[in-house]
Amino acid sequence: PSDAAGTRDFPPLMSASIILPLKGTKPAELSNALLSYYADVTKSRPPEAAAAAARTLDQVRERLSSIKALSDTTADAAATELLAYERQLAALARRLDNAGAALNVRFIWRDAFRPKQKVEKGDLDWERVCTLFNAAAALGYAASRAFRRGAQADAFKQLQRAAGCFAAAHDMVRPAIWGLDPRWEPASLSPDLGLEMLSALRDLMLAQAQHAFHQKAVDEGTSPSVRAKLAEQAALLFGAALRTLDSQELRDYVTEEGSLFKPADDSWLRRLRAAEARARAIAQEEAAAAAAADSSYGAQVARLRLASELMRRAAAAAPDGSPERRSLEDESSSLSQRTRQAEQDNATIYQDPVPSAGALPRLEPKLFVKPIRPEDGLSSAQAAYADAFPALLPAATAAAVTQFHGEVHAKLHDLSTRTTSDAEKAQKALAELELPQALEACEADKRLPARLVRAIAKAQATGGVGVLEELLSACTALEKEAVGAATMANEVLKAEEEKDAALLSDEPRLTRPLLHALKTTQPLVITRSQLDTNRERLETALEVTAKLRSRHESSLREMGGLDAPLEELEARLPHLDGTPLEAEPCVEALRALLDQLEQLKAEAAAKVEAGRIRAPSRAEALAELGAALLCEGGSPPADGSGAAAAAMAPFDQVVSEYDALQRRREALLAAVAEQHALFVVARHAEENYAERQEYLGSLSHGADEMCAGPRGDADPPGW
Repeated sequence: PSDAAGTRDFPPLMSASIILPLKGTKPAELSNALLSYYADVTKSRPPEAAAAAARTLDQVRERLSSIKALSDTTADAAATELLAYERQLAALARRLDNAGAALNVRFIWRDAFRPKQKVEKGDLDWERVCTLFNAAAALGYAASRAFRRGAQADAFKQLQRAAGCFAAAHDMVRPAIWGLDPRWEPASLSPDLGLEMLSALRDLMLAQAQHAFHQKAVDEGTSPSVRAKLAEQAALLFGAALRTLDSQELRDYVTEEGSLFKPADDSWLRRLRAAEARARAIAQEEAAAAAAADSSYGAQVARLRLASELMRRAAAAAPDGSPERRSLEDESSSLSQRTRQAEQDNATIYQDPVPSAGALPRLEPKLFVKPIRPEDGLSSAQAAYADAFPALLPAATAAAVTQFHGEVHAKLHDLSTRTTSDAEKAQKALAELELPQALEACEADKRLPARLVRAIAKAQATGGVGVLEELLSACTALEKEAVGAATMANEVLKAEEEKDAALLSDEPRLTRPLLHALKTTQPLVITRSQLDTNRERLETALEVTAKLRSRHESSLREMGGLDAPLEELEARLPHLDGTPLEAEPCVEALRALLDQLEQLKAEAAAKVEAGRIRAPSRAEALAELGAALLCEGGSPPADGSGAAAAAMAPFDQVVSEYDALQRRREALLAAVAEQHALFVVARHAEENYAERQEYLGSLSHGADEMCAGPRGDADPPGW
């Protein structure tokens, strides 16, 4: 439906004219070369996963190279597999120096427009560029099919992906041919992969994608003013592609005999000229509808006139007799009628001044497309393929991984050495304070000294005070008996003395010497001598017993205290302030600090062990860090960030956490020294507590006296 002030449906311009041909290729033995190189580099037989991945490369390449032309049934699948193959090549190329030139595989590809022209190069980037060209061609074909079935959104996405393939190929070709010592000689490239051609094809795909978006906006009923901007942008993109392709060199290339289309004709360029003119006509037609909606009928007429002229040019530019020409002529005729209707309506009804074409405001383009590059997201299958060759890395990347591996293990070795050294220093600091042995004083504080315990046990073994009392009573009884016997003997001898004195008095002739010489007198003399001696010994014994009795009586209270069990004697130990040493706050604090130090020692060892367990082997580092570095370009960034720094971060964290533990240890040791000083003061005060010393002295004296009692007195000897 259409009228002078409204909008109309725009038939798609997509036709066989924009379908790009595929580049042909010759077989290449990639898998054998790759596996041989793998064995040379790793000095080992390739694992089965690598061998399978290499065989897959050959199988995929052979399958893709067999596609000579695209069709509705093969385009989508071909595009998907071509992009997957390119991603696999990209993953492999990142693992090799010089894009795999060391593989010594020659990749031969034909020019897409001139199949007789072949180019041969020996690196994976060349294979990737050619594969990207074919992927873009397949995506373009799929987009054409989507247009034909009205799937504008699908065409929109596929064309942007095609543009992304050309952009990626352009970005790979440019550094390879630029510089004083280019990797590829610029003249060695086939024209279809020249920078200008790749840029033009990218713009062509973007132009068609923008056109698809405009068509989608039409289908969704977007306002004409917005659609005018979209169509104007499509025209600009068509124009950019056309200017490049219409240069003398490329014009001859696309029109030369044996090109994509008919020999020695310019139908391809004519179709592009028609596409540009039509896009500009549609932009003016949409702007005319917007002007009518804004009641600017003079501007509507002016833009419809301009649109009608541009559509006429588009029809004239299209190849003679082509379906595009007939379609454009129909559009031009319809647009001319609408223009005349608008002119008549304005003249008879609105009478709005009609500005000249030059006086019309320029349309503002609105870009809604961008190249979608093939590297935007790897599938899980592609990522798995990339992991099939973990041991293959460029020299710079392998060196970075080796350096990382060495730094990790050196860091852990230094940390292990520090852990041992710091633990020994802490132990030495505690040993200088006699810890934890010094805390045994807390237990000793509640116990009697071992020497005293032995003395008490020995004293208690004598039988206690009762035995001493019995011995003393027996001694007293013996004394009485001895004194009585001595007294009786003295009385007998005294009587004999008196009789001797009377005899001497009665017998003047008898002298004392004569008396003593008598045989009857001698036994008395001997008895008297013995009695005198025994009397002296008895007097000494009486003195000794008196001293023992006095000593016993003075020690009776102390000895009596020894009759209690040892536990009771220890329970009676006096304590300063009435509490044992272990109740002092400094003791509890010291024990808590020592426990924390021991726990900290275990934590430090655990940290080191955790870091050691986490440390990768060289093979693991090559696989994990190597893959991450490849995503960053092969080497760690100069600013110290990136995958290497991220991989080192856990080990730096281990060191940082250990440093924090060591600072805690130093603080704990300082607290231990402070509490130990308080402990020394408390222990000294407890040990020298006067009441405690008096109690211990009393027990010791009582034990000594109880042991000495049964022995008697050693002075004088024999008593």
